Amino acid sequence: MTFTIDANFTYLLKQAEVGQLHEELASGYKSVIVYHAKDAIKNMAGSIMLEEYFEKRQSIEKCFANAASWHWKDSMSTHCTLDQFHIGWICTPESFAERQLESCLQNEHNDMELFLQKAQFDQENTTVEGSSIHLENIFWQKRR
Repeated sequence: MTFTIDANFTYLLKQAEVGQLHEELASGYKSVIVYHAKDAIKNMAGSIMLEEYFEKRQSIEKCFANAASWHWKDSMSTHCTLDQFHIGWICTPESFAERQLESCLQNEHNDMELFLQKAQFDQENTTVEGSSIHLENIFWQKRR
């Protein structure tokens, strides 16, 4: 299943390595940094279940941020550190969205059915108790 993640990040160039960065990559450094970040995110994204992106969004965000940071450290040519990282929207296939909606509707239907069963049980139980009290009153009235 293919889905799209909008991830935004900012990075800081290591001031002491700017000369080396310019020597190695000149003005093309930005594309190399972005490439390495995307590569790290793609490698990490495959090991995460789609549902987790919605249930554990903040921890996924941290995982992606750490992955990008470590990938940059492993790559000697980036000469930067991660400043901020944020996951924006997650675009899922329509089939997944439909399945999620059906699942939510089924859960609501199940909850409603459970509520109705409990209400019916309570009503029947109350009716039996009420009848029992009524019969007991009649019994005591006849004994007087």
